Amino acid sequence: MHRQEKILLAVLPKNIAFEVKKDMQDTHEERMFHKIYIRKYEDISILFADICGFTNLASEYNPKDLVLMLNELFARFDKVASIHQCMRIKILGDCYYCVCGVPEYQKNHAINTVEMGRDMIEAIRLVREMTLVNVNMRVGIHTGKAHCGVLGLKKWQFDVWSNDVTLANQMESGGLPGRVHITDATRRYLNGAYILEEGNGASRSKFLEKEKIKTWLVVDRSPDYDIVSQETANHPMTIPWKSTRGISKQERLTGMSTRTRGASTRNGLSEEEVLVENVDSHLRQGIQAIHQENWKSMYCQNWSLKYKQVRVENKFVRMKYKDIPFQVTLYVAIVAICIGIKFGLMNLMVFSFIPQAFILLTSIMIFILTRLLMSLIYFSSFIVLITVKLVAIDKYDTLFSVYANFCVLSCLTLLLVVFSTRRSELISRYDFIWKLQALDEQLQMKRKHEQNRSVLENILPSHVAKHFVEDATSVSKLYHESRDNACIMFATLTAFDKFYIECDGNNEGVECLRLLNEIISDFDQILDRDEFRKIEKIKTISTTYMVASGLAGEECADNSHVEAIALFARELLLKLESINMHSFNDFNLRIGINVGPVVAGVIGSDKPHYDIWGNSVNVASRMDSGGVAGRIQVTEEVKSILEPLGYQFECRGQINVKGKGMMTTFFLLPPDDCQCELYK
Repeated sequence: MHRQEKILLAVLPKNIAFEVKKDMQDTHEERMFHKIYIRKYEDISILFADICGFTNLASEYNPKDLVLMLNELFARFDKVASIHQCMRIKILGDCYYCVCGVPEYQKNHAINTVEMGRDMIEAIRLVREMTLVNVNMRVGIHTGKAHCGVLGLKKWQFDVWSNDVTLANQMESGGLPGRVHITDATRRYLNGAYILEEGNGASRSKFLEKEKIKTWLVVDRSPDYDIVSQETANHPMTIPWKSTRGISKQERLTGMSTRTRGASTRNGLSEEEVLVENVDSHLRQGIQAIHQENWKSMYCQNWSLKYKQVRVENKFVRMKYKDIPFQVTLYVAIVAICIGIKFGLMNLMVFSFIPQAFILLTSIMIFILTRLLMSLIYFSSFIVLITVKLVAIDKYDTLFSVYANFCVLSCLTLLLVVFSTRRSELISRYDFIWKLQALDEQLQMKRKHEQNRSVLENILPSHVAKHFVEDATSVSKLYHESRDNACIMFATLTAFDKFYIECDGNNEGVECLRLLNEIISDFDQILDRDEFRKIEKIKTISTTYMVASGLAGEECADNSHVEAIALFARELLLKLESINMHSFNDFNLRIGINVGPVVAGVIGSDKPHYDIWGNSVNVASRMDSGGVAGRIQVTEEVKSILEPLGYQFECRGQINVKGKGMMTTFFLLPPDDCQCELYK
């Protein structure tokens, strides 16, 4: 339970995770639209960072080693982000982006983000020295506002949307390797903390030129501004990079120097001692509660001891008298046996030479001995006490008669019996309340466990989530698996950038995101069908929907996972056409599919992020980005698998694919009976 909660809160902010779990509990509520989990944040700084020369770096490593290196690098980024109070949003291949000021406002969000960028450039410099590969990092920063939250129904990833986020992304694209590229809006929040120079971003980016964005490059810290003391005031645990010079390059890169991993302790106690202490504490509280009757006024009526809640009283009565039918049955059975024995003995005496008196006396003796053995101690003690008391009273008491004393003694006995039975009833009812509370807590824990599991499986694939929950040490280990014949699909919603407008009429763009949430949620619901159970949603990247199949290994033998992707792509086009008809829009999909080997894994020790890597993934992405709206573009490998199954293709010809050169691609044609206007 605790491990589930820890992983969940590492991926989603606490307020979002709590709201999601609460809504999962209230699934009976009918809604016209899917719930959208988005909040608006003002005065935040957004950082985008991309590894320059990643293709060269990838060529130097096999896929598994590349994932290991990325895991170490991004784990270091996560630790640096924590130091500078930044929140990592997503990892997109070799791109890392984060924000400062979410979910809690940070006064120095701009300075923290610039320091984050400088530390990332230092980290990639260490990679360059260790690998001898010419890699660098391009960092772009912008300050503004954003809508933050999650979209869709599956594989939730915390994300940010706004025009300012788009601008921050373009600042990275128009930046320079090894430099922190900031907008004039960010500069105004730095208060002279850095030495800056003209960035000239418009000369490298058409977007920045079109929007007339003035940019700057960070040169160094300003000697007149004490950034270290400012950081220390905000977070005393900050350790500047210069203080790590004595640490090895490997440790400085990974941020994971050797440390003792002992059992969790509290105040010097071992884990077992802490557990014993907690149990003893609960027992002490329970014993004290027995002697306190405050609970009685909370649950029971003072005189009758009946529970105030009729529902609880009915449960108690049913529990208390549930054995009565059994007891009555047992009593009847015993009486029947006794009667049977009696008649049996009578028949026996008719034909027996044994004197009846002997049998009768024997029966009486057995009965008397049995009764004596059962009640001799209590009965004799009671008789002795009563006799002694009456004799003493008769001999020495001159005020009352024997009859009067007997009445007084009887009344006292009655009061004692009433008090004893009332106390017994009180304890019985108290014990019942404890049992109800224990059952309720157990039910709540089970429900919370199921909620956490459901949310966790909406963040990680079910088999990966199970691996992390069951293995206590797995969170700090790299999880990866190779698949030789995975099928990858990217589908991008076109024209949404023109549709998205931030104005008062649509709540600063929230209503546009609400429609995007509906589209993604409808796509997610298609994945719930049995024919698409082999498909795993990986993530959404802005308006791009990414899925893959064949990640389970055993499902790849007959290539049915490739056909499932093709059918899923067609279903997306049909669904989008229906959405367009009801929302009066003209969105379209640009889809790309490829098949080949991939490495699937989880990177980031503190914030686990599931993704797939490999050349096959890059080619599938290029099939989308270099595709045509309303068409499904596939590689020759996909065509060779689907064509024998009856699918028809149109050869597009050769196109230039980044990292691959010229490639021959094909368009998957719609079936003859297809009525979809979008599917050309």
